[in-house]
Amino acid sequence: MAQDGVKAQPAASVPSVALVQDKAAAAPAPEDDSKSHSIRFDVVSIKPSRPGENWHFGFGPDAFSAAGQSLVSLIYQAYFPMNMSGKDAVKGAPDWANKELWDVEAKVSPEDIEFYQKHRPRFDDGPDSVGKRLLQSMLADRFHLAVRMVSAEMDGYALVVAKNGPKLKEAAPDEPQPSGSIPMAGGGYMVPAQRDGLVRGQFHAVSMSTFATQLRGNGVAVVDRTGLSGRYDFTLTWLSSDPDERVGFINFDDA
Repeated sequence: MAQDGVKAQPAASVPSVALVQDKAAAAPAPEDDSKSHSIRFDVVSIKPSRPGENWHFGFGPDAFSAAGQSLVSLIYQAYFPMNMSGKDAVKGAPDWANKELWDVEAKVSPEDIEFYQKHRPRFDDGPDSVGKRLLQSMLADRFHLAVRMVSAEMDGYALVVAKNGPKLKEAAPDEPQPSGSIPMAGGGYMVPAQRDGLVRGQFHAVSMSTFATQLRGNGVAVVDRTGLSGRYDFTLTWLSSDPDERVGFINFDDA
């Protein structure tokens, strides 16, 4: 039987999925009142993506919207904070879970709008946050997804302060958003640019924890162990434009 473009499958026909969570990178969920409130999407539509469709995903004022997303991609969004998982963090998924792409429109009920907006979901939220729980229940209902969490140690990097101390320039407290910049989850802005064929990122009013999250987007685990609590301006320049050979350095004087 098909419902909203998704074949309903008995739970027994869908293998359980193991989620491998890096112990060092696991982010504790903040203490708030969101855990005591039960919330689920009120209306959900899931349909196969059209060939060549541009992909996107994100939470809006009252809904989650996605296009061109595989089930595995949705699992990452539902169970891991942004860029907090390794490339092999999902184990046991069937082949189709990586290959078949879906469009998702899921709306919150009018009764839950106020609570949802108070705890507006972000992809760097912890695993027990409102947004994560909404996606988790949706995947369990519509894909009959069953998961189990296992802990594992992964290779990765730690941001630490060098022996001669930090040389970061603290951002002004009232620093405006720079022109052409992209707001970053966790606060601050990044201005992407290129110079002399090298990829550069100018970071403004960014904390080291937010910077570590940005570095995780290159497929490796990165944790912040600097102990620095401020927000800083700096520039990161990649020494190679090849995504497989991206080694970078920070220029502290050219932010």
